[in-house]
Amino acid sequence: RTLTEEEALGCDLLVGMSMGHVLELMMRFPQMAQRIVCMPKPIADPYGGDAETYRACLAEITDGVRTLLFAGDVL
Repeated sequence: RTLTEEEALGCDLLVGMSMGHVLELMMRFPQMAQRIVCMPKPIADPYGGDAETYRACLAEITDGVRTLLFAGDVL
């Protein structure tokens, strides 16, 4: 679903899965630009894939979040 302005304003950090997502977020919520970041590696959309595709996507997201939070790239 589409992120609402109310939801966005309630977030400390918005993480795009790709640079395309980041650019869209920045266009929609320019006041939040300082809180918008991208995953270290783009995350492919698993929509329509099988269970293994979704598991692989989850692993990529998990690795990306760990990198963002524990490598000091964002905070």
